Amino acid sequence: MFLVLPAFIAQESVKQIIANQVRKTNATLAPYEQIKRYQFIHAEWTVEGGEITPKQSLKHKLILQKNKLLYVSTSNPVSVTSKATDFRVL
Repeated sequence: MFLVLPAFIAQESVKQIIANQVRKTNATLAPYEQIKRYQFIHAEWTVEGGEITPKQSLKHKLILQKNKLLYVSTSNPVSVTSKATDFRVL
């Protein structure tokens, strides 16, 4: 298990390498299998934190629950108007 540091991810060369790899991988996949959007999560997933099992399997529901706002912002366009209470996900 390793933790990707925010400073490392912020480097333009790292973003380019990842984008190139995603493009290469998508070329071998059917359209419905392709990666459309991705976002880095700046957190370490551990057994103690509950995100993985002792066998190192991901607990997808818990990870999604803990990162729900990030998931919503990545998967759906957001519309925000001038009123603070008028917020909707398209």
